[in-house]
Amino acid sequence: MNRCQFVDDHHRRHGVKRLCDILGLSRSSFYYWRRTAAARAARQNVEAGLAARIRKVHQESDGCAAGTAPPSRTKRSRRRRT
Repeated sequence: MNRCQFVDDHHRRHGVKRLCDILGLSRSSFYYWRRTAAARAARQNVEAGLAARIRKVHQESDGCAAGTAPPSRTKRSRRRRT
């Protein structure tokens, strides 16, 4: 839990000013954090979707980053060279 989340969770009982003073957090930072919560949540959703796509592509490519097997894993490279 970050400090802003703590202030948000407890501000009704103790007040934003008091909590921010105790935690060494500027009130403007807290209010900025609160104002940008929707954008932060949207960005996290996009990033989670992107991470899922990356995992899927990585799995489908047999664990290869570029989508093709490295030379050591191809049929041709397994043949004995004479």
